[in-house]
Amino acid sequence: MPKVLYINHTSAIGGAETNLLNILRFAKQGDFQPVGVLLPDNGPLADAVRRLGIPVGFITYHAFRWRNPFRYVQTISQLAKWIQRTHADVIHLNHQWLIEHVVLAGSLSRRPVVCHTRNYPDADFIHHHKRWFNRADALLFVSQAVVSGYRELELPFRRAEIIHDGIDLRRFSNSKSKTELRRMIDLPLSGPIIGFCGRIVPEKGPEDLIEAAPTIIRQESDAQIVFCGADDSGGAYVARLKRKANDLGVEDRSLFIGFRHDVENVLAAFDVLVLPSRQSMPEGLPLSILEGLAAGCLVVATPNSGVPEVIQSGKTGFLVEAENPEALAAGILHALTLPESEKERIRRAGRERVISEFSIERQVDQLGRLYRELLV
Repeated sequence: MPKVLYINHTSAIGGAETNLLNILRFAKQGDFQPVGVLLPDNGPLADAVRRLGIPVGFITYHAFRWRNPFRYVQTISQLAKWIQRTHADVIHLNHQWLIEHVVLAGSLSRRPVVCHTRNYPDADFIHHHKRWFNRADALLFVSQAVVSGYRELELPFRRAEIIHDGIDLRRFSNSKSKTELRRMIDLPLSGPIIGFCGRIVPEKGPEDLIEAAPTIIRQESDAQIVFCGADDSGGAYVARLKRKANDLGVEDRSLFIGFRHDVENVLAAFDVLVLPSRQSMPEGLPLSILEGLAAGCLVVATPNSGVPEVIQSGKTGFLVEAENPEALAAGILHALTLPESEKERIRRAGRERVISEFSIERQVDQLGRLYRELLV
């Protein structure tokens, strides 16, 4: 059974970290053993990993500087010591941002390195780190769109694998009624709820949803727009969105409920889940879409990166033009006003798509196979 040391570039919890926690929980089913998670500092992710009974370590990362190369050497040394201490067979970097440090430490320790490439590539980053990507033993991609983006930059691979992120489908088999769920979350008990769920940042397009709200509410007078997620700016961006809602006269229909751990309940309370990501958002495959489909939402999204690999417009959800509030409003209203039989057909098709391709059991099975092959 391969022993795997995981390394993440942040202690905050986003989509990549939620997936990492799922991998840790279901590792046994993939026939591999997590022996530790290395983070840059303490935080929510460290707490969540500890609750799983897995050791957590902290590394301060320093770039190479000719004036003071000692700090860089110290970083690589600390990584190598953790590899030895945990008796790791494989090192799994959960995001590409620390690839130079991790590949070098893996090379010195003679351990294979898997680099999880979760986002559409940043050309400048790739240009400066091309040789490190080439030295990773395997690059792991979350969607075909991400692979294509890297190939466009002519990045040489030793080995490339597409393994979709998986979710724990059991969490989204909710037996409670929408009324019960809305009462639990303190949401309006009547009228359609159009929800946004994820990090509240400009690139994910929440402002476009606010701008679409007046058009939606003119046709669906009892509709409510609900934003679930943390504001990366510490509340400044949410304050800006609230001002915009006030300016557009929809402040009484725009509700911000903050970050919640029970996202399965929140999504099951929504009628429509919206992901209006802008073209500048380099998402590989948004976790919120998978969770929304699993929870039975009608999903309206922009065709960003890997989204069209999950959402087929009119079949498993709806795709609308990015950065176009009018098109977004039209897509949402179309979803809301479909006959109930058509809504149910799309919900069922979306959930079946997730079950067949995006379960955590499927992901850990594929990861376990990859780890074992790297050790042959």
